[in-house]
Amino acid sequence: MKYVVQFWSSLTTRQRWIVIAVLGLVTLVYLYAQNRATRHVPGETVWSYVERQSRAHDLEPGFVYAIAFAESSFDAHARSSVARGMMQLTRPAWETASPLPYAWAWDWRHNVHAGVRYLAACRRRLEAEGRVSYPLIAACYRYGFGHVRANDFDLGKIRTPGNNVYRKLFAGERSPIPPPE
Repeated sequence: MKYVVQFWSSLTTRQRWIVIAVLGLVTLVYLYAQNRATRHVPGETVWSYVERQSRAHDLEPGFVYAIAFAESSFDAHARSSVARGMMQLTRPAWETASPLPYAWAWDWRHNVHAGVRYLAACRRRLEAEGRVSYPLIAACYRYGFGHVRANDFDLGKIRTPGNNVYRKLFAGERSPIPPPE
């Protein structure tokens, strides 16, 4: 420590600022690299977690896995203008499904857990209307229950997303993304 203090005192003010800037830059690069390493979660890891969460909420794991892939390609830090995280949850959807603050949506496990709970809530609302099906659950997740109800629960009246996975989900395929081996 003595040598660090001697070194620091030997520097001019300008040199000290340069050292601080370089250390700050090195820290930012390190943090960015750490963030990138956890940004895209491997499909096997997502599948393992989705499988447990889905079964706990009586949802087909392949369906939930497909929704996660369609929304973010398993990017834990995916973001749109109104949604965040792997399951791309909006603040209202998050608040429906999770007691945690919305800032936790960046943690992929909490995001998937809330996403599964939101899918289960969509299913319950559809069951109450006597209209439950996996394509309608996907539509509720994508557009909201109110939009689906306003269109008389008719998928023909609801715009099919351009996303290929969602097109397959809307067509009734429950597991369009094969789970990892």
